[in-house]
Amino acid sequence: MDKINLLELIDDNWYVDIDKNILNKLIEKSKEKLGSLRAVSEYFKINISTISRWQGKVKNKNTKPSYKNIKKLAELGNTPIDKDITGIKLNSGHNFLSLTSLKLSQELIRSVAFIIGDGDIGKRRVRFANSNKLAIKSILSDISKIFNLKNPWIKLTYPRNSKKSKIIESVKEWETYLGYKINGVYEKHNTKIRGKPFKSKKEYVEVSFHSSTLSEIIIRILPILRKEILLNKSLSIAYLQGIYAAEGSITSREKNKLRVIQLNMKDKNEIIYIKKVLNLLNIRNSGERFDLGNNAWYINITGRKEIETCLDMDIFKINSERKIKLEKVINNYERYQVTPVKNKERFLQITSILNDGTFNSLQVSNALNMSLIRTQVLLKKGFDKGKWNRIWNGSEFIYEKD
Repeated sequence: MDKINLLELIDDNWYVDIDKNILNKLIEKSKEKLGSLRAVSEYFKINISTISRWQGKVKNKNTKPSYKNIKKLAELGNTPIDKDITGIKLNSGHNFLSLTSLKLSQELIRSVAFIIGDGDIGKRRVRFANSNKLAIKSILSDISKIFNLKNPWIKLTYPRNSKKSKIIESVKEWETYLGYKINGVYEKHNTKIRGKPFKSKKEYVEVSFHSSTLSEIIIRILPILRKEILLNKSLSIAYLQGIYAAEGSITSREKNKLRVIQLNMKDKNEIIYIKKVLNLLNIRNSGERFDLGNNAWYINITGRKEIETCLDMDIFKINSERKIKLEKVINNYERYQVTPVKNKERFLQITSILNDGTFNSLQVSNALNMSLIRTQVLLKKGFDKGKWNRIWNGSEFIYEKD
């Protein structure tokens, strides 16, 4: 699939935009076939004044016909009409979206994924927010171009107790970078994480497009996008770039040398879908897991090979801060995690270490230049197989040769 035909997704009561000359020709053909304008109005069960408004003859009341009525006009005139429709809208209260199809592109997938991760698709608006300038600019630019949108409503939220001069400076920086005016500036509310007060040190920007038509279109194309993502690796990568730019993070722990790309969400189904996409791209992952403290689901990517694959696919393509951090983590990597086929060799190395005395898991980890978690797994497996002894000293397990 290269394009999504939106006319196949809308209902008959949606309004459609069409060139006035083409509409007038359709009305004239209908009059010729039915005999008069009154006969046309009776056929459509509408007033003659309604047809006049379609034609733009009533001042300040230039309304458009529904998709159902346009198709009926086309049938009366035996004229194909879909190719002449230039816009659609859900109801009379909003402007038309000037499009009838969407190209199935990486930009579309990335934008929708970002909104799923760090935004909201409401009944009357679509919004997204982030503290990273590149992320906001990328999605704002792409979604405006894809859906022919104008006049976004943009607000900046700053940390509590920020200096006025700093706020003014931030507004100017964002406006210059985005190329749009900031419409509102607000102070961040007090928040809590795990029941404890959290003081944010970053401002963030929220972008909204007030359009019930846009909201409904995204909702209706989403099942199609999800299906196509799992059939196309380039679209799969675009989806990961969007969702991880919004909600992903990269963590490096010096103590146990563990590197983690993690993504947290409240929606379990989305985490399960992310797992499917990662599996499609052969990226080993933790699968869906639940964090009771955060009351959220998460999925982890930990292996060096997997993290390097994420770097190669540019998983943080539109989040500059996380992209830089991921590059730094990769550059500081000094080891490859052991794979299951090398367990036998590792057991021999651990046995050699234990020949010199008694050691805890951290000491063995440092000697092997391997992650603490992986070392602990191997030590437990070796103990279960009877390869060495394990003793609890009151605070931790220590290991010695059998």
